[in-house]
Parts: sequence; C-alpha cells; structure tokens
Amino acid sequence: YLHNLNYIDVVAERSDVDSVYLDYKIMYFNEVDYITGKVHNCTLAGKNVYAVLPHVLKSEDYDKFRNLISWFLSCEITGFVCRNIEQIGFLSELFKEGEAVCCAAGNGVHIVTDSGLYVFNTYAVEELETLCDNAGVIVDRMTLPLELTKKEMLCVNNAPMELIVYGKVPLMISNQCVRKTYNICDGKWGRVELENSKGDIYSVKSMCEFCYSLMEGK
Repeated sequence: YLHNLNYIDVVAERSDVDSVYLDYKIMYFNEVDYITGKVHNCTLAGKNVYAVLPHVLKSEDYDKFRNLISWFLSCEITGFVCRNIEQIGFLSELFKEGEAVCCAAGNGVHIVTDSGLYVFNTYAVEELETLCDNAGVIVDRMTLPLELTKKEMLCVNNAPMELIVYGKVPLMISNQCVRKTYNICDGKWGRVELENSKGDIYSVKSMCEFCYSLMEGK
C-alpha cells in the first residue's frame, strides 16, 4: 500500500509482491502521465495495480469521485479497492454507462474489498458476492476484518482472502473536520494533534478533497 510513488519502482522489482495498492491522494499530487508510466512498469513486472478509494463517499462529491475514477482508469490500473458498498454501486453504474472498464483487466470492473466491508463469516461473504454479481462487479479478493481471531478467520474460507498484518489502522473516520471546526481550514490536506486528559496524543488528518477526517494514534 503506497502513499508515495517514490517507492513504486522498488516494489515492482520484488518477486514476492503480487499486487500494488496506490492511495487515491497520489492522483492529486502527481501528473497523470507520470502515474501511467509507473503503473505500466508495474504491469510489465507482472504486478496488479489497484487504486485505493476514499473512506467516505457523499452525494455532493459524486462529480469529484467520478473524475477520480476516470483519472485512474486512464492510467490503465487493474482495479479498485472499495471501502464501502456505495463505491461498489457507483462503479457498477459507471460500468453500465460504459465509463468504467478497467483497461488492464479488459473485462469489467475489478475490485478488492477493504476490511471495512465486514466479511466476518461465510454468510457475509456469500451476501457480498451476490451483491457484486448483481452489480456486475468482479471481486478479485476480500480483506478480512481486523478484529477476527485466528479461529474466526479459519471459518471464512469460501473466497479468495487477504489479511492486513502490518501498518497504521485509523482509530476513527469522521465526516466532521477538526480544522474546519476551529476555522483553520485551508483545503491543503493538513493535520492537527489532539491531546486527551491522560496526555495521549492523536493525529487527525484532513482528507480535504472529499472533506472528512482520519484519526490515528501515536
């Protein structure tokens, strides 16, 4: 999972890496042609490249979201990492309109579901598979929920799965913005630090393009 394209060439050279996930913010800090070149290099190295979509999708941001999808599709990615059901529905509608065919795959919209799409047992897996089939969306893999124990994970074995084993996990995702509340919003993807009564520090990042906040612990 890359937030910075500076590391993508190193990842492309690794034989033990099958897929590369690019955070959606990469599209706002790099030229499309530059991203396309990096994606092409990964594809030549046998890697699948997925764009990780925002955590939140609001109706007032549909046009921005549509543009984001179009930009990534122009880079010939393999598919998308969807973080909620609304994104699956949005991609389905774009595909039906002929706007969302993943060029690298060539046969429809391919997705990986994030851990927030809670497939905690076989029934949940089957329900999500049915939903995606009805939407015309192809599920390459599902991500196991973070909270499952080893015993619980072994019960979810009726579909291709992956597991997050390392990295920072958001403590909270909110439609509210701390910087906006304190009238210091400048639309520049900043962050503020909050301290509770016990002296614990929390970093709150503003995801400005889609106007939501992501809180991380330290």
